[in-house]
Amino acid sequence: MKNYAIILAGGSGSRMNMEIPKQFLPLKEKPIIAWSMEAFESINDIDAIIVVVDPKYFKKIEEIAKKYKINKFLKSVSGGKTRQESSLNAIKSINFDNNDILLLHDAARPFITKEIIKNSIEFTKEYGASAVYVPAIDTITEINNNIVTNIPDRKNLFYAQTPQSFTFNIINDAHKNFDNTKLATDDVSLVLNNNKKIYKIIGNYSNLKITTEFDYKIAKQICK
Repeated sequence: MKNYAIILAGGSGSRMNMEIPKQFLPLKEKPIIAWSMEAFESINDIDAIIVVVDPKYFKKIEEIAKKYKINKFLKSVSGGKTRQESSLNAIKSINFDNNDILLLHDAARPFITKEIIKNSIEFTKEYGASAVYVPAIDTITEINNNIVTNIPDRKNLFYAQTPQSFTFNIINDAHKNFDNTKLATDDVSLVLNNNKKIYKIIGNYSNLKITTEFDYKIAKQICK
């Protein structure tokens, strides 16, 4: 059994209004993606790192891996048009064993902690599937046609983070049985649609995803 970090960096970052994808923007003089690559590199239990990215950035990823001494970097894999396609490209990229653990992580989450990575490995080793969440601190409201229809009980609501982690056989079966008529915005929804249980890991609010220019400003303040 081996543990693979799969860093999903296929997004274009269109909501950032930047010339380059957000994962390559500087954060304390280091590309955003380098932060998570270094985090996984530092964990002894991680055997290899795979980056899913637009092929035109393959060389850039290699340069980052070399510059920041990411010795566990294995290869870059072409991103797809959707999150599901990018995930599928990753799990087809090498011959995984059924019990290998795949930790799928957003490149735009630079502040992933060692504790979260280690817990992801341990929970997935025991249960086969796990994902990271933090309790919702805002009131979440359902609205249809500009009318408030429901305010769910916040104690049962959580913000999803990454990594989302699975044994290869579980995530592979989920892709094989993928029903494109169902919503599949991430790997957890794929696995849930395949009737598998996902076990919760408590994350950290600093494990934020840089999606907007405001998020980027917050990340730079965290660095300070």
